[in-house]
Amino acid sequence: RETCAERDAFVEPATAHGRLAQALAKRPEASVLAGGDVLTHPEIASLARAVCETSVPLGLSVPTAPPSGRPAPPACDALSLDVASELALEAGAEGIAAMRAVTPALEARLLLSGELVRARAAAALVGAIAKRLAPDVLRVVAPLDAIGLDALDDATVALAEVAQACNDAGLAMEVSPLAAGPTWRARMATRVTPTRTSR
Repeated sequence: RETCAERDAFVEPATAHGRLAQALAKRPEASVLAGGDVLTHPEIASLARAVCETSVPLGLSVPTAPPSGRPAPPACDALSLDVASELALEAGAEGIAAMRAVTPALEARLLLSGELVRARAAAALVGAIAKRLAPDVLRVVAPLDAIGLDALDDATVALAEVAQACNDAGLAMEVSPLAAGPTWRARMATRVTPTRTSR
């Protein structure tokens, strides 16, 4: 996915070079390569190099850590990683370490789903993220369609618990607006300095 000032566009990696060149010519604030192909498609490294040859910051957005034995994503300015469970953190430990080595800014993304908020498991997952991943920022995404109308009260409680867990861990937290919709994976991760608050 290429992100530029005027528009976002979904493109296939194999045919993205021309579109990427057009986007870079417009001097966008950032270019974000997003999706599962970031970890697997052979063209991604070439696309990343094309961005890095300019002064445009490069962001990578991946749905999971690369499994053991698979090459790490190419070097970038910022990387965003979805975290679905503590089990995923354990299984992707080696890949997470590899990703940490190629980027100066790492963002973990936590999707508040109805299942997660009903189980009151979000705060514990934040603790695991802070310990195992040590991201620069935790982005909480709370889309209504993932939570469900019947779990809104649970989501309100979960969000407060997540905020407290971030504060306890000294972890910066951002919350994506509901208006972000399906585009929330295609934003550039940012490094944020944590600010602790008193209880």
